[in-house]
Amino acid sequence: MKQRTIEWIEKAEGDISIAMREMAASEPVWDGICFHAQQCAEKYLKALLEEQGGCLRQDP
Repeated sequence: MKQRTIEWIEKAEGDISIAMREMAASEPVWDGICFHAQQCAEKYLKALLEEQGGCLRQDP
């Protein structure tokens, strides 16, 4: 796996970790959860594009 792919995956997993931690809170902030879940999905897509040789405009 390419190094840049790994970096995108690590960032995506950080976002989902934040979202899941917030979901476990006694009073979750749903806007924040949705934001981090969306960011996670976007970063996993960037990882896929990077691994398959797609073109990305900016660095992680």
